[in-house]
Amino acid sequence: MYNSTLKMADAIARGISNFDESIEIKLFQVSSADQSDITTEVFRSKGVLFGSPTYNSSILKSIASLLFELRGMRLSTKRAAAFGSFGWATKNIETLFSLISKCGFEIKENWFISSN
Repeated sequence: MYNSTLKMADAIARGISNFDESIEIKLFQVSSADQSDITTEVFRSKGVLFGSPTYNSSILKSIASLLFELRGMRLSTKRAAAFGSFGWATKNIETLFSLISKCGFEIKENWFISSN
């Protein structure tokens, strides 16, 4: 709607590139990308950042669907973090944290980024 989460993803990607140009970054808009392509890239990566705006006090259905699919896979050797935009509620970050944890990613609470 406002593209706030997309703007955050772009800014995070630029920051990572500025820190270390050798890190390969791939951005996916989950609502329009093929879920099997995203899953393949998750397996190829060492770390993943998941983002979603707050929508109806939760996250978008497309990111929830992806995380549900990843839940049954062995991902304990990979790191994950979450970010998101919100106006009046931070429920999206709590929901992302919960779902990412259930996927088995290595995760630490202070890896989360949020902005309003």
